[in-house]
Amino acid sequence: MGKDGISGKDHSFVTDEGAVTDARSPSFYFLEFMADHLSDCSRRFSGDLTQVLILAILDLAYRRAQLNSPANPCRDSQRASASVTASWLAKVSGLPRETVRRKLFSLADRGWVRQNNDATWRLVDKKGQAVAHIDLSDLDRRALQRMFKLVQRAASAPAGQHSSPGGRNADDPMAS
Repeated sequence: MGKDGISGKDHSFVTDEGAVTDARSPSFYFLEFMADHLSDCSRRFSGDLTQVLILAILDLAYRRAQLNSPANPCRDSQRASASVTASWLAKVSGLPRETVRRKLFSLADRGWVRQNNDATWRLVDKKGQAVAHIDLSDLDRRALQRMFKLVQRAASAPAGQHSSPGGRNADDPMAS
């Protein structure tokens, strides 16, 4: 049994029946990916993962607007469609609106978001690319490397460790 991921520990364990089993499964690798990525984000955002969530939701709005208008990424109509209210962000994120507003102002201080005249918010872009994407390219690169590793490792997980079509491990006695 090897040492992988953030734990650096052997991934075998003894079941209630006394059998030695390998805990490495696609879900293990996904959890390892998430823990590594969230830790990386936490370091980059000084522990404020709420800013990461708000930025991610804004980024989705930005990218959806780009998909809807691929020919001209800097059109005013695209910027408008990528703009959202703090109330909408609060609803989508499950965070209180005042918390969202504070996080938006913090992100604005970093130069990543801007409040429009109609009180909506959007990512700041420069030549068709969000400034946050440029500033966080190192974080994006590491995330892509982790995702590639996740896919490789999950695909080569030991037999019997792959999830069933319903999303649960077919060997899991708790699956019903």
